[in-house]
Amino acid sequence: MSDALTIEPEIASTDEDLLAAIGKADEVAFEELVRRYRDRVYRLTIGMLKNTAEAEEVCQEVFLTLFQKAYTYKGKSSASTWIYRVATNCALMKLRRQTKTPELAVESGWLGFEEGYRAPMEHVAKWPKGPEKALLNNEIRVLIESALTQLPEKYRIVLLLKDVEGLSLSEISQTLGLTVASVKSRIHRSRLYIREQLDNYFKENHRE
Repeated sequence: MSDALTIEPEIASTDEDLLAAIGKADEVAFEELVRRYRDRVYRLTIGMLKNTAEAEEVCQEVFLTLFQKAYTYKGKSSASTWIYRVATNCALMKLRRQTKTPELAVESGWLGFEEGYRAPMEHVAKWPKGPEKALLNNEIRVLIESALTQLPEKYRIVLLLKDVEGLSLSEISQTLGLTVASVKSRIHRSRLYIREQLDNYFKENHRE
């Protein structure tokens, strides 16, 4: 019995190399790309769609698109930015094939998507600290997730890319085809909205 070690075939080390190989129908490179990005793509799609079955369906569509279109990647942006762009487009197309995403009504009291809006910080509730804050962590997480689902898609996607996926403003700009200023504006308004929902929660449920 031979003691020789089995040498695995070498896999391209960078995402850019993987895309180049996939563009030549390299299935090993494709499997590696799926391994590297499946969790990230799923996180983004479930954040957009809020439906497990639909998110899984879109994930399959994303990776099929990556396999078929990898040859079109020209390196004008990082590979990860290009992959997020494909994933974002697939998720948005899924959303737009469905019933139109409801916009937030003025009656809700939220005007954060109007130009010039500023959150009424003088009325912001005092947030809890210490042990009470720890006990509320789960409630806050659920509330934030609920607030995210209420955001119009163009605001939800920038917040997911920034705060969940950790992309830079420049990367989000390239992914969505927006100016950095527009990205910053949308992130700011989205965070204001979520902050306002949390403030309202504390005012109603945790009065001193």
